[in-house]
Amino acid sequence: MEKIFSFIKSLVTINILEQFDYLRRWNLLSKRKIVQETLINTNDEAINKTLSNNVFEKEILTYLYALWKLQHDVCGIEEIKITPEAIEGAKFLMVLKSINVFQYMFEYPRNIKCRDFYNHLFAKRNPKQIMLKLNDINEKVDQYDLALFSDTVNIKLQLFDLSLKHINNHNICSIYPSTDCKYGNEIFMVKLKENGSVFPLYHLPDDIFFK
Repeated sequence: MEKIFSFIKSLVTINILEQFDYLRRWNLLSKRKIVQETLINTNDEAINKTLSNNVFEKEILTYLYALWKLQHDVCGIEEIKITPEAIEGAKFLMVLKSINVFQYMFEYPRNIKCRDFYNHLFAKRNPKQIMLKLNDINEKVDQYDLALFSDTVNIKLQLFDLSLKHINNHNICSIYPSTDCKYGNEIFMVKLKENGSVFPLYHLPDDIFFK
C-alpha cells in the first residue's frame, strides 16, 4: 500500500499544475466560508500509512490525493472533511511548485545562474509587502508583483500602460478593459509614467453610468 501511495503521490506532483488550473477554473479554493461543510473523497488508509507524523502535512496530502482521484474518476473512496487550513496549505504548495517549474523551464536551458526564487519571493514579493507597495506612492510595483498578487488572491489584474512608449502614432491608447472576464473578481490598474506608480482604475460601463 505504501508503494502504491508513493506512486500516486508522484503522479499528484507531476499533475499539480493541471490541478492548480482545475481549481482556478472552478474557483474551489476561494470558497473558504463553505469549505468546512464540503465533503471531499479520499482513502484514509493510504494516508495513515505515510511515514510522516505531521497531521497537517497528512491532511494536505489527503487533499491533493483526493483531487487526483476526483480528476481520474477513481471509485471505491470514502468521504472526509477537509479544513480550510489544509486548503490554504495545498494552494501554497501548488504556488511553490509552479515557481519551481518556472525555474527549471526558463532558467536551466539558457545556462543562466539559477536565482533563489523562494528567498526572492518571500523577501520582497510576499503578499503583505505587495499590498504595502500598492498603497505607497513612493514604491514601484512591477509586473511580477502584480502577477504574484493576483495569483495569491485569485483575481485577474489588467494593467493599462499609458506611458509615452505605449501610445501609438495617432496619440491613442485604449484604456477600456475586456468584458469577458473568466475570474470571479477583476481589478484594473493604470500606469501614467514609464517609471511611475501603478494606480487602481475604477471602471464603470457607459450603460450603467448613463442610467
